[in-house]
Amino acid sequence: MLKKYIFILILFSIFIVSNVALAEEPSLDINILKIDTPTLQAGYTINGFDGKFRIGIFPEVLSQETIVALKDFYNPRDILPIPADKEAVSHIYEFDIHNKEAFNNEKPIVIEIKYDSDYVGFRSIYYFDKGSNSWILIPSYDITGQKKLRANLHLPYARLIVLEDNGAMETGTASWYKWKNCDCAASPDYPKGTQLKVTNLDNGKSVIVTVNDYGPERDKFPNRAIDLDKVAFEKIANPALGLCSVRVDSYEKENDTIVTLSTGSKEILSSDPILKKDNKLIELPFETNAESITVINAKTGDILYEKNGNEKRPVASLTKLMTAKTILDLNPEWERAIEYSIYDDDVTDYAGKWEMPYLDFIPGEKIKVKDLFISSLLGSVSNATYALYRSTGLIRSAFMEVMNRKAKELGMINSSFTEASGLDHKNISTSHDMAKLGQKIFNNFDILVATTSKNYSFSSSSDNYNLKTKNKLLDRDLYILGAKTGYLHEAGKCIMVKADDRNGNQVIVTALGNFSENRDDYFDEVEKLINWGLGNINDQ
Repeated sequence: MLKKYIFILILFSIFIVSNVALAEEPSLDINILKIDTPTLQAGYTINGFDGKFRIGIFPEVLSQETIVALKDFYNPRDILPIPADKEAVSHIYEFDIHNKEAFNNEKPIVIEIKYDSDYVGFRSIYYFDKGSNSWILIPSYDITGQKKLRANLHLPYARLIVLEDNGAMETGTASWYKWKNCDCAASPDYPKGTQLKVTNLDNGKSVIVTVNDYGPERDKFPNRAIDLDKVAFEKIANPALGLCSVRVDSYEKENDTIVTLSTGSKEILSSDPILKKDNKLIELPFETNAESITVINAKTGDILYEKNGNEKRPVASLTKLMTAKTILDLNPEWERAIEYSIYDDDVTDYAGKWEMPYLDFIPGEKIKVKDLFISSLLGSVSNATYALYRSTGLIRSAFMEVMNRKAKELGMINSSFTEASGLDHKNISTSHDMAKLGQKIFNNFDILVATTSKNYSFSSSSDNYNLKTKNKLLDRDLYILGAKTGYLHEAGKCIMVKADDRNGNQVIVTALGNFSENRDDYFDEVEKLINWGLGNINDQ
């Protein structure tokens, strides 16, 4: 039976190649495969042409078995016209799902194309529309550091290419307007639906926006790169300024995970939830808003549940746990008092004092190292964190070098930290990496005290201070053995917590990127994850 199938497939391949030759389409390579019933039910990733062109077909996209043919046209300009204002930075790729009746166009397939360009401006995947004889843009996003674009498509056949526009203005000024109250923008360079990263060159703050209008007019405003909705502008600058200097970049998503949905080598381009149990996808009995979640057995490190666990994300004040780990490894002198410095106010480079937990220490004021440590974790006080790392005697760059090295020693291979407080959105990690940190650090008694106390009071040489935690899990019917929360508008709401069921079973839950509007629902979500993890810890 197998020999018969191979023989038919070879004949079919010869037939396709013959037809291609008759059509005289130059510089062509072909991949052909059959999607059988078990595969279409599980989902599959088609890796074409050494990974340069990939298609992720989700379960339920195909209802029947079908042949899928891929073509690689090496010389784009010999095949189809390329717009004069754009440059082709990939081959032209074609895919064709032969059984069109099997295709469910209500569900997208994921396409990924590798491109060859170091240009930092706008690029996107386009498909060729025969009716208009033109290339049509598909909203796409970059995979950071891989020179790959991804997009969703609802077609069973298409010819695709990556085109870039070298005429877009990269730096200039941005103004604001009040319209739809969203993270939106008006641009004369990018089509509607394009996602862009706009960075304030004066303070380094960034916002991800979606283009939904045209403007500003370059003949009237030659230095204007983009206009932002007021909601978006407020995230990078004070609207009272009117204008700010910006850089506009094509938005790059951090590397998506490749999630195995079935046995064998069947993979799907996705970052959907996954539970690893008997190679089957297991769904939680409740919905989750956090974009990345890892639940582990705190004692063994075994993964109980994971959703986008290796997706790199800003981790906000969870960074302070890595700072605390570094401080502990350097053997702090808890009772030593250090003088507060104006350099500890460098935290205001990232946010105003009113935008973060901040204590009004004055230069020369003496605070004990222990009080700075607890203030950093219990109250998430960022200027206390800066004074704390300075107590080690290391300058910032040296401390961060030690901190990043210790992260790597813990196996946190997808983590990188730029400063100690978490205010910089470039502090990057994953829920999987942070869980590794939690397994180590939540066994420390000083961490237990600092992260599970509801209140803390202390005195410096100049004043008295009272802190209160914002972690509402400590008010729930849970046995918490360690916890830390965090928030940045780039990171969303983040939390990591260790809990015990009072019978010796322990889980660590890490949830990153909760962007729900409800301020406190992420506590409810994490409580559900804790109880679910403790209830399923013996079923792994």
